[in-house]
Amino acid sequence: MGQVCPSGTPLARSMAACVPLPAPVGPDGLSELVVELGAGTGTVTQELLRRGVHPHRLLVLERSEGMVELLRQRFPGLRVVHGDAAGLARYIPPRVRVTAIVSSLPLVSLPPPTRRAVIAEFHAVLGDGLLIQYTYSWARGFILMREGFRCEASHRVWLNLPPARVMLLRDADSSHPARKD
Repeated sequence: MGQVCPSGTPLARSMAACVPLPAPVGPDGLSELVVELGAGTGTVTQELLRRGVHPHRLLVLERSEGMVELLRQRFPGLRVVHGDAAGLARYIPPRVRVTAIVSSLPLVSLPPPTRRAVIAEFHAVLGDGLLIQYTYSWARGFILMREGFRCEASHRVWLNLPPARVMLLRDADSSHPARKD
């Protein structure tokens, strides 16, 4: 795990509250999907489900094999995939539009080539969808803005330990269409 400590419930709840609930089929005829990256023990996963994200509209991607097993036990029937965010596009089914990525990835601490690969995958699958990312430092959040995202809103979650900032970002360049197969 790359975080200082696991996400607390106030942070998880705050992130989940920002997620637009996906429809079974969007206005363009594509199925809609929320993707959670770096689910860890499932604190954010639980809040996404509590928020009303239907389990069939949620894809959880986790790199740690041990955490994948824990998540599968905790959330039977949920699509929990053992994989790497640097290959995110391969886990998105055809004819699906990603409406939101909820990321608990420690982007700042990733090696620069890995971070760039992950951010490229965000661009590849997100289209006009929302990227919800938290950070412990406002300055560190600018990494995503330097990499082609614009911050639409952000707010501090003081009840998290340590306090965290939740950022809501969108692709700044409309020339990054979502993968639609």
